[in-house]
Amino acid sequence: MFDPESRSISSSVVASGVHTDADTGIQLGMIVCELLANCYLHAFPLSTVGHIDITVRRADNEFHILSISDNGKGFEEDTNASMHLGLEVVEALADQLDGSMRRLASGVGTTIEVTFRIPSASVRSAPLGGSAGKH
Repeated sequence: MFDPESRSISSSVVASGVHTDADTGIQLGMIVCELLANCYLHAFPLSTVGHIDITVRRADNEFHILSISDNGKGFEEDTNASMHLGLEVVEALADQLDGSMRRLASGVGTTIEVTFRIPSASVRSAPLGGSAGKH
């Protein structure tokens, strides 16, 4: 889909102790797919190397933060509004999870954080164990 033969984009995933119901999991999956697509299309359009970090951490008893960071070319503020349609989709999905989306300023690349709610009855305190790897 994004011409993987011509690129060497590595990624790492760190998430542990997060359990959701199916509906929340599907919405989170859609958010991750949209943000990863943005990384491949916008952060690394001509680059042959790069890295994407994906983390999920607990913010408090019911809220978690999904963070996707890349070391690509950075966010272009003055681009055409239609270029940000994917981020509007992410905002709408975050809103459905009683959460929000924000873009963080960084020296290199772009970081998007999505705060989302998982009712405390759905969250287990025992960690599943994080994973990290090159994909």
